[in-house]
Amino acid sequence: DDGGAVASSAVAVGSAVHDRSCNSSDAAADNHSGSHHPWTLKTLDPSKSATNNSSIRSWYRSAARVVLLGHGADEQCGGYGRHRTKFRFNGGWQALSDELALDVKRLWIRNLGRDDRLIADHGREGRHPFLDEQLMTALLDTPLHLIADLNKPIGIGDKQVLRHALASLGITGAASREKRAIQFGTRIGKLSNKREFGSNRKANMLSAGQIRIEALGN
Repeated sequence: DDGGAVASSAVAVGSAVHDRSCNSSDAAADNHSGSHHPWTLKTLDPSKSATNNSSIRSWYRSAARVVLLGHGADEQCGGYGRHRTKFRFNGGWQALSDELALDVKRLWIRNLGRDDRLIADHGREGRHPFLDEQLMTALLDTPLHLIADLNKPIGIGDKQVLRHALASLGITGAASREKRAIQFGTRIGKLSNKREFGSNRKANMLSAGQIRIEALGN
């Protein structure tokens, strides 16, 4: 049945991501970082995480030179809201397939170059487990309805195969979490629009943040 097929695909995908991530662990443990040193808030007592007492929480500097990034997960596994819109109102499975293919083709334009520069500015290097060739091949060889079933609710059907992979690893909280873009959760998008354009409405009117992509080759 589909449930068993999704589970089998999830195991394969999960193993590919795990193997790709572990290959970067030696670099991540290297203590000789670059000139920039991001600081992270460390909770010494998890039971008192809500307090601001300096004896409970302290800042420490990460020694990791490598960070694991999630680029490609949404683009290949139907994680964006527009994927659901395409599927439900603009042509079903074929429309979803076409949208995913377009997202993968333009990923380097929209995200990879920008984020690589940001990470390099902090003296770090990015690794992309979801863009590993073996993983991408495994996803391409998997029927789309096993990767994402957008007939199901948000938090279940989107990135379905990845959610099953997480659940099989015991990471149940993340497996059922709904996607929320960081710029919306932190409201940094609105703050940036206000600074650059005067208001969020003006930014939207000017199509802020959008890019025009000419015809991409097949």
